[in-house]
Amino acid sequence: MKRITQLTFITLFIIFLSCGSDDSITTPETVACFTIDKTEVIVGQEITISDCSENATDIVFTYTYEGQKISATESQIVLNFSTPGNHSINLKATGTDGNTKTISKSVNVKDGDDNFKRYNTPTGTSTLVIGSGITAETGSLYFMEISQNFLSNQAFYEQKITYQEVDIDYFIKQKLLIASSVSHPIGHCLVTKNNASQFTFNFTGNTASARSYTIKENGDFISEDPTFLNVTHGSIPYNNNRVFYGANSNAKFNPVIQIRDKDNTIIKTNTYEIDLPNAFIGDLIHVTNGYIGYGASFELNQPLLKEYTPVLYFFDNDLNLTTYKTFENSVLKSLGGIKKNELENWFHVEQLNSGNLVMYGLSEMIIANAEGQQLSSQYLENSSSTHTTKFNTQGLVNLGDSFVLSTKNYLRKFDSQGNHIKSIFFGGEYTPNLLLKNNTIFFISSLSKTEEIDNFGTLGVHRVFVGAIDKDLNFINLNK
Repeated sequence: MKRITQLTFITLFIIFLSCGSDDSITTPETVACFTIDKTEVIVGQEITISDCSENATDIVFTYTYEGQKISATESQIVLNFSTPGNHSINLKATGTDGNTKTISKSVNVKDGDDNFKRYNTPTGTSTLVIGSGITAETGSLYFMEISQNFLSNQAFYEQKITYQEVDIDYFIKQKLLIASSVSHPIGHCLVTKNNASQFTFNFTGNTASARSYTIKENGDFISEDPTFLNVTHGSIPYNNNRVFYGANSNAKFNPVIQIRDKDNTIIKTNTYEIDLPNAFIGDLIHVTNGYIGYGASFELNQPLLKEYTPVLYFFDNDLNLTTYKTFENSVLKSLGGIKKNELENWFHVEQLNSGNLVMYGLSEMIIANAEGQQLSSQYLENSSSTHTTKFNTQGLVNLGDSFVLSTKNYLRKFDSQGNHIKSIFFGGEYTPNLLLKNNTIFFISSLSKTEEIDNFGTLGVHRVFVGAIDKDLNFINLNK
């Protein structure tokens, strides 16, 4: 009996210890934690976020990028923000018991304004860039702008058009007055220089108002003339001469390429009669087996251009048109019409290392293979897709296996298939070209701002500025 009692006591004691041991086991508390290597950056600058949570079985980072909510479950992520402002990064850590803990931190993202070169502009004056490039002789940047002083005692609509060249420190080193009038052709401007160091400026109007101005290097005015083409969109070197491209009109608008010598004398004009209602060439590039052009066709109605359809042209080395492709599913065709003055915009085509072609005009990006078969397209206009939309003049630069283009306020990088890589806010609204020089991408752009003026009130104006980025869309400071 005593032995049984002892065994019972031992058994009960073991059970008691077991129960006591179970009661002492507690689930470790989950702690949500992460670190950020930089909490103040400029748009596009990368930050590294590292998880330091304790006793978590799962973690989820969340943040917003260009309006889209992004989630990531890696313990370390590298990201950038394309827009300025305070951006929140959130972490949710889940413990073994299923309970969650959250933590949030903020990153202050600044714009890139401090990196830009701006120029003194009189109060009440609006300046809009209408063309830009790199000089063949010195490699300097240049741009053409329209300026208008709303506070002037002169005629309200009087505007000045100037050519301005930028020195190595991005200050204005040369400024030429091209024209000053109330009736100048609105549109984009391109410049060529002849053997006598005379500048010729060609302005592209809507469908009939193109003009040409020739000025000496010292600024002396020589002549104002109608352009040789109804619409002149650009020019590129051709053997020892230059070719100009655009459109001419008889019964309808036909795409045209014109060969001129270094004195701007016409050698030959190729007018291409094709089975399209009206058509033009907006850009032209030299490729291995000839030339490729990009433009569009349309029906000429008042006051809109109907059935606007992008067109890709293929030429041989003698500038004979071999074939052309139309992009019938273009979003631009579905807008109900394009205003005539939209043809004043810049159009761009580039061939990438893969052979793919990227076309950009009126806010639509089209990717095609080397034969012109469409691979993808994207409409990048921020505003409503209606025929009243004002398309902002925008640029494109070829990086070989990728490309960068500008949209309203943003610079965007894509791979050769048209997949988005990165975006940064830069504030530019009108950016005719993106210019590649020594692995640096330059942009000469106009942005809108408001001014409070005594005895006048609030005035909306545009301002021209020069900026630069590297190929990874990081800003380069031009003020150092």
